[in-house]
Amino acid sequence: PQRSSSVGWVAMAAMLGAKDTWQLGHPWQASIVHSLRLTALLLVASRYRAGQALKDGLAPLPPMGYNTWNDLACTPTEQKFKQAVQRLHDLGFAKLGYTYVTLDDCWSLMQRNAQGRLQPIPTAFPSGMAAISEFIHERGFKFGMYTDRGVTTCAGFPGSLGNEELDAQTFAGWGVDYVKNDGCADPDCGPEDHTNYPGRGGSCPPAGRLKAVQKFERFSSALQRTNRSILHAICGWQPWWALVGTSVAHMWRIAQDVRRWDDVYETSRIMEQLGLLGRWHGPNGWTDADMLIGS
Repeated sequence: PQRSSSVGWVAMAAMLGAKDTWQLGHPWQASIVHSLRLTALLLVASRYRAGQALKDGLAPLPPMGYNTWNDLACTPTEQKFKQAVQRLHDLGFAKLGYTYVTLDDCWSLMQRNAQGRLQPIPTAFPSGMAAISEFIHERGFKFGMYTDRGVTTCAGFPGSLGNEELDAQTFAGWGVDYVKNDGCADPDCGPEDHTNYPGRGGSCPPAGRLKAVQKFERFSSALQRTNRSILHAICGWQPWWALVGTSVAHMWRIAQDVRRWDDVYETSRIMEQLGLLGRWHGPNGWTDADMLIGS
């Protein structure tokens, strides 16, 4: 489908400004429309437009694959990760289009090295990320890694705020093909308490939303400057990311983490009842429903 033009944005802002709530199935869904209205009014005056999609052709179809979080949570290791990759290879998942295998949170040391670079936990990943990347590529998959736009990740490890350029270069040097960019510990927009891995992402005041978009844009631009084709997947947990996600990423989360079947239901209801989200995704930019399958 065609993405909306700036004229469409004005119409969207006017439509959402006309009423604060719809008759939706869940009490929290009224706030979704209010959130979209506020964001549309905020961003319609900015330079971000849904028509300004990333034009690198990296995501003609929705990216699919495996993510360690629902499987290994905060205890990933090289051995476990390689076992999962090998099993996916043996079952033929790459040939079916499940090409991305992503190492989620909890892979790095708590401190950057003397050059300011992120470094993997040596006891958990003794071969290093470049060797793991080679292992993945040899089996026909693409290598995904995790960071966060904030000060720390959702599990408290170093985030990329202020280090976007260096982290993008580090990932490119390791042969990374996909970066999941989370939204915890953002002083302007995101959960303050991230110790329990919250799914809903906390609150984000309207004034902080443009700043959050700008943080993701900085990382997106840094990835593009690496001259390596790296897919950018952002995580903000809120439906309003559909309005601007395509300007800074190839896919964007619009709901809570999927950890249980009721999470699948709630995410599906958001996508179903707010069908207008479909206006802003299509080839090379996709609404992300999070992880639908866990091993």
